[in-house]
Amino acid sequence: MLYSAILTVAGFAAAYLPVLLRLPDAPPWVAFVLFGAAIAVAVLAWRRRRGAKRIAGAGAVVLAGAGYAYWFFFASAYGRVSEGPTIGHDAPAVEATRALDGATFRLAEERGRAVFLVFFRGSG
Repeated sequence: MLYSAILTVAGFAAAYLPVLLRLPDAPPWVAFVLFGAAIAVAVLAWRRRRGAKRIAGAGAVVLAGAGYAYWFFFASAYGRVSEGPTIGHDAPAVEATRALDGATFRLAEERGRAVFLVFFRGSG
């Protein structure tokens, strides 16, 4: 189980350290290979010698790999925070229909007033 734990930590390091330290991203396949190897090693170790500790370790490694896969395929679709507007810069031109009365809202017309905008990722 030690090898699967080391591979899991290496997978998390490959996936998240570049984001936290603002380094260039590693190719996504690197973390997938590390997590896949960790899962394979954990499951094989459990099949060789079954026990409560080994099943708990294998389950933790499988959950870590599944969590990374979820983050990669769904949560990372939102992009990095640094890709959006930053404080002090002009907001992008926004024009939307108000939900309450159907009137058109233009952000440019609100210049000089405090405005609170909430953006939701749409579908369709």
